[in-house]
Amino acid sequence: MRDHLLRRVVHAFGSISLLYYVIPSRHLVLTLAFSVVGIIEILRLKGKINLIGMRDYEKNRISGFFFFATGVAILLNFFPCQIAVPCILCASFADPIVGELKRKMKKEIAYVVMFVFSFIVFFIILNSSTM
Repeated sequence: MRDHLLRRVVHAFGSISLLYYVIPSRHLVLTLAFSVVGIIEILRLKGKINLIGMRDYEKNRISGFFFFATGVAILLNFFPCQIAVPCILCASFADPIVGELKRKMKKEIAYVVMFVFSFIVFFIILNSSTM
């Protein structure tokens, strides 16, 4: 149960990557952050470090957090913030929300809730004049 909740919190912390838009040297920080994630993943795969909250099937293959970091790096480097921000927010919050909802209701209903949540996030951000 504790690992389960930890994975949800780790997902939510993915939204921290949006600080990219308020720091002066964006590309340097993004490169450094992605490099740190890559080094951690290499060390984890070689068995040098253990990360709490990892699923059993991730132990010997590339982890979800590395795929998430790769997606964030691509979004922040190649897409305007009107696209990158809602994508990162939805990955950070919609995925853990649907994971929790699937435990309490039919998975089809949980997916509809995730779709509606994601649509609302995209709609609000794409229609915002401040970005």
